Amino acid sequence: MKRTRGAPGGCLTGFTLIETLAALAIVGVGVFAILSIGVAGAHAVSAVHARERQIETADELMRIVTLWPRADLDRHLGDRREGEFILTIQLLTSDVYQLTVRDSSAIRALPLLVSSMYRRPTP
Repeated sequence: MKRTRGAPGGCLTGFTLIETLAALAIVGVGVFAILSIGVAGAHAVSAVHARERQIETADELMRIVTLWPRADLDRHLGDRREGEFILTIQLLTSDVYQLTVRDSSAIRALPLLVSSMYRRPTP
């Protein structure tokens, strides 16, 4: 820091003001970045909670379908819309079914849950 000549008490030049403003700008950018990370984290947590609720609902649907008798499973083979989900029932072998629950609102409708189950063949 430089002092001006002849000024009483040695006043500081304008460089100190510029340095202070630059420091405040750097601190402001840092605070903005920290707040942005916090907001992004809150959005991520909210999305995870929504997905968790969706999977719990899909699991409830899967539990109900696994209780269906063989005749009901045979009647519902293929894709079927069940509320917010797409339920797919496939007969893999003569006694093994595959159940898939997908999100019907998603563009690619990726599977949320997949399960296989055994049903004794009818005589």
